[in-house]
Amino acid sequence: MKRFLFRLVLFMGVAAIGYALLICVWGLITPLVLRPNMPFLKGVYGHMHTRSHEVAEYGKVDILVLGSSRAYRGFDPRVFESHGIRLFNLGSTAQSPVQSLMLARQHLQRLEPKLVLVEVGPEIFSSDGVESGLDVLANNRVDKHSLAMAIQVNHVKIYNTLIYAWFRQAFDLDKDFVEPKVINEDAYVSGGFVEREISHHQPKSHVKITRRELLKHQKQALEKLVAWLAHQGIDVILVEAPTTAERFRSYANHDEFTNYLQEIAPFVSFNQSLNLNDSLHFYDASHLNQNGVEKFNEAFITRMAEEGWLAPAGNLELHHSN
Repeated sequence: MKRFLFRLVLFMGVAAIGYALLICVWGLITPLVLRPNMPFLKGVYGHMHTRSHEVAEYGKVDILVLGSSRAYRGFDPRVFESHGIRLFNLGSTAQSPVQSLMLARQHLQRLEPKLVLVEVGPEIFSSDGVESGLDVLANNRVDKHSLAMAIQVNHVKIYNTLIYAWFRQAFDLDKDFVEPKVINEDAYVSGGFVEREISHHQPKSHVKITRRELLKHQKQALEKLVAWLAHQGIDVILVEAPTTAERFRSYANHDEFTNYLQEIAPFVSFNQSLNLNDSLHFYDASHLNQNGVEKFNEAFITRMAEEGWLAPAGNLELHHSN
């Protein structure tokens, strides 16, 4: 029996090494369209590659932003800088709490923020985390926190991309890759923001009402993130960035979402609280255009000051009520 177990373990070890080698070779020689279970997407969208490299040299900040495209398209460091607040935006495409936790653990020490803003929306809690996981694995450094994220998401595409991304990182195969600062209508702005060329959303006449399930592993990741930041002595504000009125109406269980977040950390929603127009201030149903971004950011900074979260010259202090 012991000999059988030894052989079984040996076989599994050899098989795992063989599989990893196969993944690396397959990634090198096979076009992307022929490897759907290993979509290594470097510099394709969202400017995560540029953002993840800039953060390594950015230095200390007052505020760190985490979240989805509504984060990196919604919080403009230039607006905050005009109020004496240094901000870095570490949002990424479809980022869910699982990836937010990973990125915070990777980059918090070098940024030393006084406050972390986590952009939250009902969609991220119903996400399996695969899309965002693939994005950060291809465009951010791979380490033990990446492995922990992959285990939480637990999907074959994530495992394959993790292996291949680690291989490319180990042999520095992407040292000459440079992501353009302007891609189609998007322009990268220092500090992690992506500015969209001005356009205007055309609202739909019909809205489909959808219930968004709050998945257990995403809730656990958010709770772990908030607790871990508290252990570091850093406070958190959960922020629901504005979406169009039509999209907000599509959330069947928004009250459930709000009630949950209010139990986790200070939570503020800017849906229905700003005088935003679906056509004038958005470029699609989910994202503000630059006019909307500036109006939202100014309102958010004012709200922080009113709540006592923000002192002059970027000296932030979050006060919890008892």
